[in-house]
Amino acid sequence: MTKQDIRDEIKRLEQRKQDSACDYHDGDIEYLKRRIPFETMRDELVGKYINRHLYTDSYPVGKIVGIKGKDTVLIQPVVAGENKNKMDFIPGGFGAHCTNNRDQSYDFSEAGEVFKERLTFSKLEKYSWYIDNAPTKHYDYNF
Repeated sequence: MTKQDIRDEIKRLEQRKQDSACDYHDGDIEYLKRRIPFETMRDELVGKYINRHLYTDSYPVGKIVGIKGKDTVLIQPVVAGENKNKMDFIPGGFGAHCTNNRDQSYDFSEAGEVFKERLTFSKLEKYSWYIDNAPTKHYDYNF
């Protein structure tokens, strides 16, 4: 598969995901994004965000603000504020079940000093970091 084939497949899956309004294709999209060689996409990274996706939670790491050398990026840390939505809980589970778990909304801000990080695909996988177009935070109240 060429880089363009991979990008076309990612667009097709993202459109299919939008049409079906489900997260079914997220794993396939992330797998394909990881097959694009870092060197070929390094110019596209500036302005993108790195988010840490844990089992059911997501947290912003920072915004890529520059590239130094072959595989080192400059990252401006990003933090999320408090959840702006009121979460609704009903009795159930271990104590309560959050009925609107997906309705979380956060304001993001840059904080702290820019830091350097050597960015490789093995490091992305080790830290569970994903490159996204926007910062993401999600806390799973039902886990």
